[in-house]
Amino acid sequence: MQKIEKSEIYGVVGTILFGILLILLLFLLKFSYKFIKENEIELAVEEIEESYRSRGSEGSFYRPESATVLENIKPATPKVNPAPAPNLASQNIEQNIALEKAKKEERERREAEAEAERERQRKEAESQRIAAEQKAKADRAKNAMSGMFGSGGQGNKSGSGTGTGNSGAKGEGGNMTGNPVGKGNSNGNSWSLEGRGLVGGIARPSYGVNEEGRITVNIRVDGDGNVVSAELGSPTEISNETLINATLSSARKTKFTAGKGTAYGKITYNFKLN
Repeated sequence: MQKIEKSEIYGVVGTILFGILLILLLFLLKFSYKFIKENEIELAVEEIEESYRSRGSEGSFYRPESATVLENIKPATPKVNPAPAPNLASQNIEQNIALEKAKKEERERREAEAEAERERQRKEAESQRIAAEQKAKADRAKNAMSGMFGSGGQGNKSGSGTGTGNSGAKGEGGNMTGNPVGKGNSNGNSWSLEGRGLVGGIARPSYGVNEEGRITVNIRVDGDGNVVSAELGSPTEISNETLINATLSSARKTKFTAGKGTAYGKITYNFKLN
């Protein structure tokens, strides 16, 4: 058996004692620290209460330095973000944009309506022009056909015979009298009607417009010399509907000499500016 030296025993016992002393020292230090902290907090509270009691007339009071210890235990005050202020500039811009858009749409609508009205008037005028041209062509064809048929000439002589001729003689073969030429002028207007003469003058139209140009009226006259049909002919240089209607009405009132059968002719009205 190995023999243990006393020095070794003393070393082990010393180490154990040193460890026990170290543990006791640490325990005492921890207890002392806790005790000191509690005393500091109580002292700080007392100083704060004393400062409140001793505040001056202006409401100010002394804040001891030891009171900073309590700041670590104060609850944090939550920060509340303020509500954002309304953006008035943005709202005004949006309102102005909406107003300008409404104005633009209204302006475009009016321009479209005006353009549609102009197009309608243009089409109406074009249709009237085409209708007038077609009517004039039909009248010229009718006049050309009527020229193929005629009666004997009229004159200022009388005689006897079995028929009528270029002299317009009146006898057993016919009863026509009048102007052998079948045309003339009256009141600044002209007329032509084969084998007939004008009774009085050409009826003048009543109108209240100021126009210049010619209006030609194709007429059909019965055996008694009455105008039974009056239609717009060619050439016609005036498109005023009021003046055209007044001219057609006056043409129907014009009187010609009697003759055999129906005669076709025309009256040309000349208008000047007042």
